[in-house]
Amino acid sequence: MRRRHLLLIFAVFAFAAAWFARVSPGEPNHTNKRPWLQFALGPFRGTVAELMRIRAAFAQIEKRFDESIQLQTLALELDPESTASAQLLASEIAISLPGETTDAGELSARAREAIEILRNARTYGNRDPRILDFEAQLLITRVAPVETATHTERIAALEQAIALCEDVARFAPAGFVRGSPLLEERAVDYYKSGASEKAAAAFTRASEFERALMRVHVPLASERAEMLAECAGVCSIEAKGTVGSTDAAAERARLLGKLSAGGLAATFVELASKK
Repeated sequence: MRRRHLLLIFAVFAFAAAWFARVSPGEPNHTNKRPWLQFALGPFRGTVAELMRIRAAFAQIEKRFDESIQLQTLALELDPESTASAQLLASEIAISLPGETTDAGELSARAREAIEILRNARTYGNRDPRILDFEAQLLITRVAPVETATHTERIAALEQAIALCEDVARFAPAGFVRGSPLLEERAVDYYKSGASEKAAAAFTRASEFERALMRVHVPLASERAEMLAECAGVCSIEAKGTVGSTDAAAERARLLGKLSAGGLAATFVELASKK
């Protein structure tokens, strides 16, 4: 009986500590690190975090969105292993908070806040590849969408997203699925700028991603792998500077002839045909 009383007292203390450590209205969002609180709560961290998420849900229903986000942020610090909670919080910041606004600056800023949340989860110890995949998604769709981003912003986001996809691909097919079209887009941009060798490398890597998807029976992966390899072949011929020879020109023409129009490949074929 005494042991139960001690556990109950500790649980009450733990919840009180979490309550009083909550983010105050004047504090900056998403930057509060309280390792002392994690240590104090010990095995009760998950329970207290769940209670905070419940309270955050009520705050959201009452349209107190800032309070909801602050509570979820602290809950994530206490329980960073909850991937679903991290994704939900990032989604709320990047997608729900902006509402119907079309201001590119605000959308990008909110997405960067959401990415910070995901990176914090990784810093706290979450190693789930879905965290990396969602960060890559936000980079290319919210931080630097193709419709509104400058060329420099888009390329920077692509580079970061591709690196994340490479990491995800070590653990899950999702990295190949998202990474292949990003590598293809990067390859086309290299080709536009005259960097045929880099374009060949990016197309080859994209083709390798598609071949990896063939092992998990993804439809059309075989067709895309061949197409990307043919794009890489065209770039390699140009990079070697042998286009002037009859054999190289014929091989280049053969590869371009095999490439089917569709997606970014159509852009590549159009660019290559003008050379």
